[in-house]
Amino acid sequence: MRSKENKSDTDFPPKPPSKKLIHKIISGFCEDTLPSKLLESGCTVCGQLTKLLDMLKQSDTSSNLEEIYEE
Repeated sequence: MRSKENKSDTDFPPKPPSKKLIHKIISGFCEDTLPSKLLESGCTVCGQLTKLLDMLKQSDTSSNLEEIYEE
């Protein structure tokens, strides 16, 4: 048995999390797992799956893909 002098600064088992912390954890998880953040699509050029948030619409680019395929 440990004496109080050798006891670490943290208690075990830890106290239950506060309601505020639980709310923060759940809210963060819900935001991180929104479908808009998880959906993927294939790249127009190579087909690699990429998150939709990281992609540009083909209409928003100045690339002319027809020039690439004519060569």
